[in-house]
Amino acid sequence: GFGSRRLGAAQATSAPRNRLSNRAMTAQIISNEDSSAQSTANNNRNNNNKVATVDAYPLGTDTSLLSKYSKVKTIYYIRHAEGSHNVNKNYRHVKNLDARLTEKGLGQCQTLAERIRVAQDPIAAQLKESVQLIITSPLTRCMQTALLSLEPVVQARPDTRVVAHEGVRETVNYNCDRRRPISQLKSEFQQVDFSHVTQDHDGVWSHYESWLGPDTDYTTHRESAQIYKVAERGRSFLWDYLVQCSEEHVAICSHRAFSRAFFNFGHGEATNCTTLPQSLDDRDNPVNIPVVQYMGDKKFEESLRADYDNCELRSMILAFP
Repeated sequence: GFGSRRLGAAQATSAPRNRLSNRAMTAQIISNEDSSAQSTANNNRNNNNKVATVDAYPLGTDTSLLSKYSKVKTIYYIRHAEGSHNVNKNYRHVKNLDARLTEKGLGQCQTLAERIRVAQDPIAAQLKESVQLIITSPLTRCMQTALLSLEPVVQARPDTRVVAHEGVRETVNYNCDRRRPISQLKSEFQQVDFSHVTQDHDGVWSHYESWLGPDTDYTTHRESAQIYKVAERGRSFLWDYLVQCSEEHVAICSHRAFSRAFFNFGHGEATNCTTLPQSLDDRDNPVNIPVVQYMGDKKFEESLRADYDNCELRSMILAFP
């Protein structure tokens, strides 16, 4: 009697615990499956981004054409002003390490700043009114150009961020392309956010030096003889950083050789990407997938793919599928 009732009660009370345990186990399995699925999705997204291409349109493109994209960014793209290495062409000399702007280069920045300040033309006017974020190569000549040329933007909106990013730095070949330590640059460029540059020393230069030897022994091109690497970091910059930013109107200050790869890579042999032999290309199956593709406007395509002059400003819309 009593014993059997107690046993029944124990069975009765243990059953909900079992059901709760089963439910918890099921929830844990689902949670694990969700985490696994999310991890797989993230990995797939990251892998896809390694070969993804963004679509480029001219400013003023009908918004109905852009509605199909996940993100759209308006870009104002500037090449740095004249640097010392642009004048003496002594790219390897240590005096041009992380080359600075010349007096002429500083004047070019003042000219562009005034063009923006007075809204001299439609592109300058739109840039002045809309830019929310400034991204610059962490090389000195670019940071000088960004801060001096875009001063009217920062004056109009003092909370505009100025961010240094390795993804848009110059191809790394000679001393003029070497970056100084971030600990040194921070003291000179206190307006610049260096939090996205992960190494104090120049890791790209160190990589090639450990592989090929010092520049006194290996005296020819490095990253330009492995141009797919430049395209890869440009692509990574777009998908791992730029598309994640909340700002929709962005100014970017970069370099000529980087821009050649960024806008021309994967567009056939008759491109302005590089004419150098790709002697350091270590891919098993080289396939050059464009970083940027153009949507049928040949004049616009030609304008983006042509070489940049010092302190030249161009504009575009980059649309992310």
